[in-house]
Amino acid sequence: MKNKTILLLAILMLLVCLFRANLFAQKLPNVQKTSVYAPAGIKIDGKTTEWNDKFEAKNGATSIAYTIANDDDNLYLAIQVTDGPTINKILSGGFKLKIIGANKADQPVVLSGMLVQPTGRGSVSQKLKDKDAKTDSLIAALNAQINGAIKDINFTGVKDIADTTISVYNEYDIKQAVKLDANRALNCEVAIPLKYINHLIIGGVFKYNLMLPGMNMGAMQVTVNGVKQSASSLASMPGVQVVMHGSGGGDFQSLFNATDLSGSYTLAKK
Repeated sequence: MKNKTILLLAILMLLVCLFRANLFAQKLPNVQKTSVYAPAGIKIDGKTTEWNDKFEAKNGATSIAYTIANDDDNLYLAIQVTDGPTINKILSGGFKLKIIGANKADQPVVLSGMLVQPTGRGSVSQKLKDKDAKTDSLIAALNAQINGAIKDINFTGVKDIADTTISVYNEYDIKQAVKLDANRALNCEVAIPLKYINHLIIGGVFKYNLMLPGMNMGAMQVTVNGVKQSASSLASMPGVQVVMHGSGGGDFQSLFNATDLSGSYTLAKK
């Protein structure tokens, strides 16, 4: 009888563990399904604590977790990336958020963020792989390196903002923050005043596209017979084939391939 009781308890514990494992294994949706009213007093600082370190979707095509949210004044986007190749891809090509209206004649509003200059992105993803490095000091140094190289945000589609390239410290209240955290994940936050996209919102709803453009091959230079040329112009020459090699294999190739996701969002009400 005692052995039967022990066996039943063991089976019960196993079932409980399997149930809990199933709960934790439930995946986030590929595209955000819910409306989210932004946390009170939100700061665009690259930290995920205000989001309770949780996101509304995890997209397979782009390998990013993200949340779109709003309050009465702003639209917010929070992104988190945990794998090295995608971190490298964002460092190399940034991300692009496009707000799309129902009327095809309306020009979309597009924010291109995380525009890191070459000196600020070199070897960051490689250094993140160093498990022997002290995390606190490593992350602090890399955050300084990245943010020291982020100078601009590209913002198009708004008549009141004539200059499409604006400083990250701008007078339009368009904000961006980027930070690596203690788990070596890259977090990006953006705030866009709703007044710039209200004309694209119908019935509280708008469509959006979130893209990782990848590295611009045209910005890469190669030297041929002592003459510097762009990789893209070299590839266009008759009879010339450009093959990219790197230690990342397929991950290295994906650095140049744009990936994106699309969805629709309904403004949340408090």
